[in-house]
Amino acid sequence: MKKAFFALGLMCIFLSSCVLLDELWAEDPMLPTETQTSGATEIVPTSTKITVPANTVIPSATPLPLPTLTPTAVPYALQPGTPLYSSNFGYPDAGCNWMGVGGQIFDENGKPVINLVVWIRGNVDDRPFEAVVLTGTAEGDKYGPGGYEALLSTTALETTNNFSIQVLDLNGNLLTDQIFFDTHAACDQNLILINFTKK
Repeated sequence: MKKAFFALGLMCIFLSSCVLLDELWAEDPMLPTETQTSGATEIVPTSTKITVPANTVIPSATPLPLPTLTPTAVPYALQPGTPLYSSNFGYPDAGCNWMGVGGQIFDENGKPVINLVVWIRGNVDDRPFEAVVLTGTAEGDKYGPGGYEALLSTTALETTNNFSIQVLDLNGNLLTDQIFFDTHAACDQNLILINFTKK
């Protein structure tokens, strides 16, 4: 009994939608009309004229040119001869249980610049690594008056293009490109010296 009422309800909905479509076609001459051709039903539009108000802006089919992005020039570059690999002279007692990066940043006159941000990124033991240090803060002035230093690992590691270094000012403006560098598992190469100089 329920199936019969369900089928009857569907028939009512179908018939009412057919009546509604017939009324719409009668009211709007722009809707397509139905014509019979060789047993098949073909929908033919009654009119193709479209009226557009005079002040309407019609978009052009010509694509607009995309903006060209020009890279921002950075004022500092990697100092020739660096990265330089050395033994860990700052912490000789740590031996191979220390691996880090240190150095200085120089202005156009060769003077060290302090209070620049050195941003180091990479992966250690398959985990993301990040260090942010300031120039002029390296303990004991071991790299010079504008020295910086960051501990990368408590073990000397062999990596290729895993770590990167970049310099920014205190406002977050990039001063260098992102420079990738290698590290070595050898105990006499566990300090990576990287200097930058103003172009």
